[in-house]
Amino acid sequence: MLSKEQAEKIRQQFLTQLAQLPQEQASKLKKQIESATPEQLEQLAQAQVAEQEKYGGCLFCAIVSGKIPTFKIYETKNWIAILDIMPACKGHTLVMPKQHFQFFFQLSDELLSELCVFLKSLIPVLINVTAAQGLSIVAHQGIEQRIPHFSFSLMPRFKDDNLLFEQERKQASKEELEKLAKEISARVSRTEGERKTKEIEKTEEKKKREAEMGFIGKRLPR
Repeated sequence: MLSKEQAEKIRQQFLTQLAQLPQEQASKLKKQIESATPEQLEQLAQAQVAEQEKYGGCLFCAIVSGKIPTFKIYETKNWIAILDIMPACKGHTLVMPKQHFQFFFQLSDELLSELCVFLKSLIPVLINVTAAQGLSIVAHQGIEQRIPHFSFSLMPRFKDDNLLFEQERKQASKEELEKLAKEISARVSRTEGERKTKEIEKTEEKKKREAEMGFIGKRLPR
């Protein structure tokens, strides 16, 4: 049996997850979750695990595969955009790759190139249709990432919409910034160098295979 603390933790997790459900369904479940006993919460948690296993453990993958209905507004071979059913603003859109990745850095260069074209087509339409005055792009990685499938929000902005992304800031010291800048710059340069080395190796290997195939082709009887 769950302890009181465990039950409350699960209750809060369920309430947070309601943002991804249809509004009518979310309203019914909210009342059920808020009044649930520890025993009932434990049963709900077990049922959720079984449901996740049914969908491969990822809500967004279930949406992509069509197992869960949603409001799709744009789609390409590798990307999909849907309206958030619990929007923070009018036109709040979720964009995600169809293939399962948890983090941005796991995406291939090809997927990222396609994403740029995808957003170039979608964002102007989204702003125009909602008559927005601007747009914010928000992506959580790790902390506050409620579903471990990379996605980000396109949030049309309006005057006095009260969407807050700012927090109190403190002036960093010159020494602290210099140290951090050097560390990040060195790490990025090293990573980029390793990536280019791998690309060169792949290119050379491809040329080698093509040369070998060409040599074999010349020796085959005609």
